[in-house]
Amino acid sequence: MASEPLSGRVGLGIRSFLALLLGVVGFFMVVLAALMPGTAAVLLVKLFAAYALLDGLLSIFIAAKGVRRAPPRFLMTLEGLVGVATSVTGLHPRPG
Repeated sequence: MASEPLSGRVGLGIRSFLALLLGVVGFFMVVLAALMPGTAAVLLVKLFAAYALLDGLLSIFIAAKGVRRAPPRFLMTLEGLVGVATSVTGLHPRPG
């Protein structure tokens, strides 16, 4: 039982660090958008594509693992495939 409060503090520290990191990244995205709007738009699409890829792969993994109390495996797999397809579309450079 002695490790439970410590693990709570460590978890709170990690969450605080991630919140700070999100704020710093958000600040730099605003500065980048003000200075170079075209570059910021491309970067935002790439970040979304990376998020969609990670989310899709995790959905497929959870569906394959068969976690209890989850939506049906077919829907989880379909959600994962749509996420991966979205990320491929976002990461693929447009011709021209």
